Amino acid sequence: MGHAVPQGPILALDSAQGDVSAAVVTGGAVRALASAQATRAAAERLPDLAAEALTAAGLTLSGIAAIAVTVGPGGFSGIRTAVAFARGLALPHGVAVIGIGTLDALHAAAWVQAPGEPGTVAFDARRGEVYVQAFDGGGAPFSDPRAVPPEDAARALAVHQPGGFVAGTGAPLIAAALAATGGDPARFTWRADVSYDAGHVGLCAALRPGAHRAPDPLYLRAPDATLPA
Repeated sequence: MGHAVPQGPILALDSAQGDVSAAVVTGGAVRALASAQATRAAAERLPDLAAEALTAAGLTLSGIAAIAVTVGPGGFSGIRTAVAFARGLALPHGVAVIGIGTLDALHAAAWVQAPGEPGTVAFDARRGEVYVQAFDGGGAPFSDPRAVPPEDAARALAVHQPGGFVAGTGAPLIAAALAATGGDPARFTWRADVSYDAGHVGLCAALRPGAHRAPDPLYLRAPDATLPA
């Protein structure tokens, strides 16, 4: 669903896909970025990273127009931690919280290197699946985020995308599935090394109103662990 683009600085947060980061985006550009490598408790670093990014940008929370946060798909605990933190920050300051899909942010990172090309982005979701979404040459999604076997993603790619790129950690899995079913991987540019950070999350919030989601966790399948009652 589309929403108005915030007018003013955006604080962006991400702990959905491994590494954790916070960024400040102003005027369609990343003004400050703070990040930490993935660990079991990495999401707990978000408050420190947010403070670091704000300080580097010369801002305080009172000067932020909106907070953008990745809502998934991704790690169950990381998503919940970031969404709760974003809501807690926003409430006393009366600013909006914008949800951004991790696949939208990944596409924004890939798009920088190949503007105007159709593209599919995918994360390795483990358990024999990929999180995948396809975008047209104008950068708009033409499929919803899905958790599917690589073979299903390869079939959709062969039918609906004549060329362009496939990016993210799920790309090698889709390439192998496409080759195994007699498809032609050479039609596409495969970019497994593309990754995103909170800067791309903020850019989606600032420049892609079609990427805006409700600030609620987006889970495409049940979590690996069950929460205690």
